[in-house]
Amino acid sequence: ANNIFKNSSLKKAEFLESHIKGCDFSDANFTQAEFKSGAFVNNTVINAVWNHTSFIGMQIDDILFDGTLKDCYFENCSFNRVIFQNSLLINTFFKNNNLKRIQFIDCQADRMTYEFLKSGKADLTGINLQS
Repeated sequence: ANNIFKNSSLKKAEFLESHIKGCDFSDANFTQAEFKSGAFVNNTVINAVWNHTSFIGMQIDDILFDGTLKDCYFENCSFNRVIFQNSLLINTFFKNNNLKRIQFIDCQADRMTYEFLKSGKADLTGINLQS
């Protein structure tokens, strides 16, 4: 809780049954990182790199994602007050029954990601299909 990881390389890091709260991950690189069975709450992730990153069975609360999320994976996560803003979502998989608590502001998504969000009942306002 409450740690600073600015500009950190967290490539291939595994966060298993971890409760990460109030940390600053600005400009951190989460390429191929895995978050499993824990919580990711009220962290700053501005300009973080999300590439092949997976979240499985995570509680994700009070998070603002920005930038590109490519080949990422969200499975059986709970979302509360999660915002994707100015984000490009490419080949990002959402396997969740309820994505209603996610807000999208000025985002773009490819067709596949858009359909995953749609099937999870996400509010697609704020997402444009990437051409």
